[in-house]
Amino acid sequence: MAADLVHKRSPENVMLADARRRGPLRLAARLCLSDMNEMILDHVTGQHVAGMVLIEAARQLMQLTNHEFVVNDDTHSFVLCTLAAGSRGTSSRSPSTWSAS
Repeated sequence: MAADLVHKRSPENVMLADARRRGPLRLAARLCLSDMNEMILDHVTGQHVAGMVLIEAARQLMQLTNHEFVVNDDTHSFVLCTLAAGSRGTSSRSPSTWSAS
């Protein structure tokens, strides 16, 4: 994926791969982390993914969604004011919820 679509300078810092439409208003992408990503350079144990990484991946997906569904040029932008994440239940298999405004 092109780094400029998610407002990154370096391709190593792009956390998304295989982005595609899953319906008229739905976009999905795989989480794909490089060992050289700026967010995980000091966390390469393979034991967990830091919360900051998941928040940055969500921000990148929102940025990509903006490019895909809202505008196709560089004359528009948006500001992410809030981002909330949580899960239902106590199981790690419970679905997660994300909201942004």
